[in-house]
Amino acid sequence: MKPKLLTQRQQVGIFNTADPVAVMREYVSFSQDVLFVAQRRLHTESLEKFSKDEENVTESRKQLFQNLSQEDADKIYFRLNGHIYPEVLIKMLDTFPKEVSKELLLEYAKYCPLKQEVMIRAISVLGKDAREIILTIQYLRTEVFNKIHRVFGKDELKKILVDLARRDLDMDDAIEAKIPRIYSGEDLKEILKAFIAGDVPMCGEMFSKIFDVCSSGEEIEELLQQALDNDMDIWDETLDKIVKYFPPEKAKKYLDTFFEETSPGRNFYEDREKYYEALENKKGRR
Repeated sequence: MKPKLLTQRQQVGIFNTADPVAVMREYVSFSQDVLFVAQRRLHTESLEKFSKDEENVTESRKQLFQNLSQEDADKIYFRLNGHIYPEVLIKMLDTFPKEVSKELLLEYAKYCPLKQEVMIRAISVLGKDAREIILTIQYLRTEVFNKIHRVFGKDELKKILVDLARRDLDMDDAIEAKIPRIYSGEDLKEILKAFIAGDVPMCGEMFSKIFDVCSSGEEIEELLQQALDNDMDIWDETLDKIVKYFPPEKAKKYLDTFFEETSPGRNFYEDREKYYEALENKKGRR
C-alpha cells in the first residue's frame, strides 16, 4: 500500500479485503509519517524545500509528500487529527477482535489523538480494557468523563484522573464542576495534588478547594507554592482565601509572588490592588 490519504470510502473498503487486519495494521503504521508530512505540507509547496530537512525527511516521507495535496494535509491536520476517519475506527472496533482493535488504537493514538466518538465506542466495546487507550487523552470532554465514570466507577476514575494529570491534560469546564461533587476529603485532595503537580489548568472554584481539603496550613502552602512555581493561574477565589486565611505578612508574600513573578498574575489582573486593600483592612481590624 502506498502511504497516502485514502478516501473514507476506500478506508471502509479495507474491511472487504482478504486480510483486513493486515491492511489496517499497515495503514495505521503510516501514522507518524502522515502527521509529520501533513504539518509541513500545509506550509511547503515544493518537494525540494521539504527535502532540506535532512535529519527527519526519509524517502518514504518524500513519497508521502508527493502523494498528499494541501487539501489532504488540511483534512489530516485540522479535521481528522490523523489520516483515519472516526467512522472507520468505530467500524474496526465493531468488526475486529477486541485485542486487535486495542493494539491498533494504541498505536494510532501515539501520534493521532482519538476523536470523542471513537473514545466512547472504545470504552463501550473494550470496557475496562480501554484504560490504556483512555490514558492517551489530551483533552478530556464531558461525555467521555461521564462514560469513564459509568464503566469504571468512582475509585478507578480517580486513579485515571491522577494518571492523566501527568500527561499534559486539559478538560471541559463542566468536568471541573463535577469532580468536587463526586469527590471530597482525601480523594479530592489527591486529585488536586496531581493536577497541581501536572500543571493541569483549573477554574478558580476547583483550585480554591485546597483550603477545604488540606488538613493544615503547611499542606495548603505546599500546594500554593507548587502552583506558583508552575506559573499557574490560582484565580480570584484563591486570592480571596489567601487574604482571609493567612497572617498578613504571609498573605502578602503569596500575593506579591503571584502578581510579580507569575505570568497570569502580571498580565491578567488589572484589579490586583483590591487584594492588597482587603489585606490592609484585615490588618486594621486586628
